[in-house]
Parts: sequence; structure tokens; C-alpha cells
Amino acid sequence: MRKFDIRKIRKLAAPQRYGELYFYFREAEQLIASNFPDARRYGKRLKRRVENLYNQWFKSLGHPGSLVQAVSVPES
Repeated sequence: MRKFDIRKIRKLAAPQRYGELYFYFREAEQLIASNFPDARRYGKRLKRRVENLYNQWFKSLGHPGSLVQAVSVPES
């Protein structure tokens, strides 16, 4: 897993920034599903941080209220 570095993400344009946040959100979900307590703990922290950054950066652009809503796939 790549280390989460907010400084690099801040330099990106909005579409690339969104892609990076999506990548880290998926990584956090996988870590939370892990059997290792340290990985689970880090995944929860990472997910919370990514969701907060998403809300700060993309709320004003008209994206859904949270990254969870934006990422979730509707069931058919």
C-alpha cells in the first residue's frame, strides 16, 4: 500500500485528486476488512481522513454529500 501523503494530493487537479481519494478510500475499506487489529485501526483512521478531505474539497462542486454515497454502487 502507498503511504497517504496529503501534500502530494493537494497539488493535483480536481479529477486526479478525486481519483486518489477514491483509491485511498478503497484501500481503507480493505484494511478494515483485514484480520490484523493494527491494519483495521489504520484503515478506520484513513477512511475517516479521506471522507473529511472529500467533504472539504468536493462539497462545493456539487458532488454527493459523502464519498460513501459517491462510491456506492446501486443494487439492481
